[in-house]
Amino acid sequence: MDNLPPQIQQFFKRFGDQNGMAPRQTEPQRAVALGSGFFISADGYVVTNNHVVANAKTVTVTTTTAKTLDAKVIGTDPKTIWRC
Repeated sequence: MDNLPPQIQQFFKRFGDQNGMAPRQTEPQRAVALGSGFFISADGYVVTNNHVVANAKTVTVTTTTAKTLDAKVIGTDPKTIWRC
């Protein structure tokens, strides 16, 4: 920490713990993922990218008319997961 520029040291002192380290998260954090998709059938099946729903506990679909629908993941394809 002593080798860092004073501005960076001040940042860690202000937003980190007493040792200048980022505070640990003690509670699970809620994450939100957004993605596009499209309906493939009149009875409500939607296709989207795997990374949009991977590990999702709940899924909500919002249509272009702003209608929201609760959804259930029927299947995924982890081999096609998007990576940078």
